[in-house]
Amino acid sequence: MKAVAAAALLLLCGCVNVYTRCPLTERRIKGVYQCTKEAASLSYVVMFPQTMGWGNGAAFVPENLVTVPVGCLGMCDAAAEAVLDTVFLPADAWLASRRKK
Repeated sequence: MKAVAAAALLLLCGCVNVYTRCPLTERRIKGVYQCTKEAASLSYVVMFPQTMGWGNGAAFVPENLVTVPVGCLGMCDAAAEAVLDTVFLPADAWLASRRKK
């Protein structure tokens, strides 16, 4: 059971930070806590896909019974992103101040 929990935690390791900071991708740091904001936005869209435009504006959407728990897992990743963004805060602030818009 401990191995399963450890494997699950490794999957929630700040994937957006890893992708953004990889020198082989075109993504670049443009602001502080950029990866945390992106991970939280993605999790919100996973939780409430009707924000993408479908749905009739009803108060209760049955699909959310499945999507909200899955999106909560994504919010755990957003917490890992916040930890990594805090560690890299000085470097990100320096990069963001030097980067041309």
